[in-house]
Amino acid sequence: MKRNTAVLGTLFMVLVGMLMNSTIGMATESGISGRTILGCSGNGCHPAQSTATSVSVQGVSGTTISMSPGENRSFTVLVNHASLPKAGADISIKNAGGTNVGTLSPVASLKLSGGDMTHTVNHPNITGTGAPFTFTWTAPTTPGDYFFRAVGNAINNNGNEDGDAWNFMSTITITVASAGSVALTAPNGGETLCRGASTNITWSPVGISGNVKLEYTTDGTTFTQIVTVPATPGSYTWNIPTSQVTGTNYKIRVSDVSNTAVNDLSNANFSILSTPVISIQPKSDSACPGNPLTLSVTTDNPTGYTYQWRKNSTNITGANATNYTITSIQASDAATYDVVITGCTPLTSTAVQVLVNAPPTITTQPSDQIVCPGSAVTFNASASGTGLSYQWKHNNINITGATNSVLTLPTTTHADSGSYSLVVTGLCAPLQTSNIVSLKFTPAPTISKNPRDTTVCNGASVTLSVTANGTGLTYQWQKDGVNVDGAQSNTLNLNSISNANAGAYIVIVKNSCNLTTASSSAILSLRESASITEQPVDLTIQTNLTATFTVKALGSNLKYQWMKNNVNRLNDTLPTLTINNVILIDSGNYKCIVRNECGNVESAVVKLTVTSPPAGAALALGTSTIDFGCTKVNAMHDTVLTNVIFNAGGQPLNVTGVALTGTDASDFTIQSGGGTFTLAPNEKRTLNLRFLPSNKTSKTAVLEFTSNTTTTSPKLTLIGKGCSGSIASDISNVGTTIIGSKKDTTVKICNSGDFELLVTSLTLGGTNSSDFNITLPTLPFVVKPGACIEVITSFTPTAVGKRTATLTVNTDAGVFTIPIEATSTPSTGVEESTVAGEVIVYPNPSSGNVIFTGSFSTPMPMTVRIFDALGTSTYQSLIDVTSAGTFSYVWDGISGGKRVSSGSYVAILTIGIQTIRVPFVIAR
Repeated sequence: MKRNTAVLGTLFMVLVGMLMNSTIGMATESGISGRTILGCSGNGCHPAQSTATSVSVQGVSGTTISMSPGENRSFTVLVNHASLPKAGADISIKNAGGTNVGTLSPVASLKLSGGDMTHTVNHPNITGTGAPFTFTWTAPTTPGDYFFRAVGNAINNNGNEDGDAWNFMSTITITVASAGSVALTAPNGGETLCRGASTNITWSPVGISGNVKLEYTTDGTTFTQIVTVPATPGSYTWNIPTSQVTGTNYKIRVSDVSNTAVNDLSNANFSILSTPVISIQPKSDSACPGNPLTLSVTTDNPTGYTYQWRKNSTNITGANATNYTITSIQASDAATYDVVITGCTPLTSTAVQVLVNAPPTITTQPSDQIVCPGSAVTFNASASGTGLSYQWKHNNINITGATNSVLTLPTTTHADSGSYSLVVTGLCAPLQTSNIVSLKFTPAPTISKNPRDTTVCNGASVTLSVTANGTGLTYQWQKDGVNVDGAQSNTLNLNSISNANAGAYIVIVKNSCNLTTASSSAILSLRESASITEQPVDLTIQTNLTATFTVKALGSNLKYQWMKNNVNRLNDTLPTLTINNVILIDSGNYKCIVRNECGNVESAVVKLTVTSPPAGAALALGTSTIDFGCTKVNAMHDTVLTNVIFNAGGQPLNVTGVALTGTDASDFTIQSGGGTFTLAPNEKRTLNLRFLPSNKTSKTAVLEFTSNTTTTSPKLTLIGKGCSGSIASDISNVGTTIIGSKKDTTVKICNSGDFELLVTSLTLGGTNSSDFNITLPTLPFVVKPGACIEVITSFTPTAVGKRTATLTVNTDAGVFTIPIEATSTPSTGVEESTVAGEVIVYPNPSSGNVIFTGSFSTPMPMTVRIFDALGTSTYQSLIDVTSAGTFSYVWDGISGGKRVSSGSYVAILTIGIQTIRVPFVIAR
């Protein structure tokens, strides 16, 4: 029994051992805990400890770690071996009594087991720095020292413990303590420190028992250690090296050596600078408006200081470099400038002046000058600006030596006339050119309003006047070329006009330079009084017909007033009095008063007798004559004769025929109202007649009626005239001129017909048309009968002799041509002078007498010779001028007892040793 018991006991122990070995093998493969202090050997677990296996904590280089109560931190344990492929681990954090503390949380390749963390079945591979086992640990809230331990096993992965290699990790003490604090108090931003000087770094530590580290940074990222000192008393004197790099972005950091997370940094940047030294001071300068200007300063350490440029001691915003540039200088930039250089101490540069050069500006413009020839003239101008110089120009060409602001010409000639300007140049662009002014010589007086032709009644008064422009004007009136005594103002008053006062009046106007101008001629005429040439006649007429009285009179501006029984008839103010539909009470005595400005005259008194109509039919007409007037050839002129046919009898009027008779009946037609018709008593009928003249002549026809009238049948006489415009083809001679010179004149286009012409084009042609030129008027234009249009024509001959051309005029009445001729002469003895001097010829052109007027300073004889366009002498006379003053000579246009023909002429007047050439035109 005891033996069996022993056998059973032995068997039990074997089974327990086998079970234990199986359990240990399983625990090792899937993780084992409780080995961080004892290790992995013994109990059939693993072979002995091996230094071939290393165990460490990633990122931890020492044996101490500081954490705050309750802080959570991640750790990675690395197990490494040179040849074994996989690893396992057991990790714990315990207090001094061996009790697990804090909270472990596996992250990778770990699991919780018995308060520790051990590896999972899937062993991590050993690669690189080792097989990683990652977890987090939350520190307990109770401060104290806690021990971070780990054991790692490198395995051969054969499923057995033999051949594996394990090792301990060096224990790491984790100190859990409430975090201290530190506050940096100086330098804390804004300070300026000097190289080679010292400064106190101060801080306030709280809960820090060890050392603090002092560092500086210039970029907030890279820190350079200054020193490590005890946390208290919170002050350190830093001797700034003389080689310290200067800058303005310095900060100091103080940190707990045992817990670098406890630190403080300067709130803002401070500067470490050196003492400035100016090697080159700024310099005064100037510039033109709109240009840049740069002020600069040079120091011993250009980048080591701050700069502030000032204008009139006031800081300039943004001017913080060694150079200050005004990009576009203006007048407001002129001031005193300096720069304050700040290093350890501020240093102010020399103050300099900035000037703004003024570009040239013309403040007083020159003005136009008008002088008498030979007198002096001065042009004045003034300008402002910097560094001015002047240059006057004449006709845009520099005047030598004219380099002042005032230009004086002591004696002027015609060569000095033209434009003048002053160019002013300064240090600054642009140069300025004055207004362009002119030097002109006082012209002869100009007449803006000539005396006008005047017609007055005998015994009236009249005033002729002239309006002239110029300076220092004097006047002399002439009648028919002879001075009017005492008539030396711009008006001429004539009283009690008679035929002796009638004539041609002009006024000679002289200015302060003794230059003269003659007005156009004003014709003073006597107005014709009203006179009656044809009296009205007595008239007897039936009722309901039209009565007509006519008076004809001569005189200007006539007005008419008809009277019945010496009472004015309202609105009857025409030469013809027409009374339509007369009745018995229209009978009476009639007369017409004809008046004009010179009085009135009465016509003869005539009697109108109105009778009663006959008992039978009676054909009557409202008028006996219809005058179509002047009608353009081949143009229609329609006339409506309203109620012209009238039955003045007591029975119906039967009209069986209306016919046109007479030589020119074919030029008239009845448009409506003819044919056969019947009119009741007092009934009227309207006729519409047309006049279409076939040629240019007077036309007459008679309208006759066939009817049952019991009275003499009246007839209606039709008259009219075919009219057409026409242009005469007379030769137009434009005169004579020297070859190569230019002569301006006019060619007249005159309508010699009896109807207006519409001119549509003008063309110049012919043999020598290139020697002529016309200035076209505005086309088309109308020329009324008897009127003329003058076309400006220039003659510039290219050869000597007679030169011809043809002016073709296209009109609505056909094409007309006007021959033009002129003569070109070489320079001959006739051309003794080209200046007309102070001799005036008028009228020019003239159709009769030609009057020459001028003045002599002393009495002397004068020879007058007149030549035609061919240079042939036409007339010669010697005049003995016996007194000084104005002379007047009249040539009647007679040569050899005959009137000279139309054309251009030249009068050569020889007065002492002076010869004057005066051209004029005869136009008959």
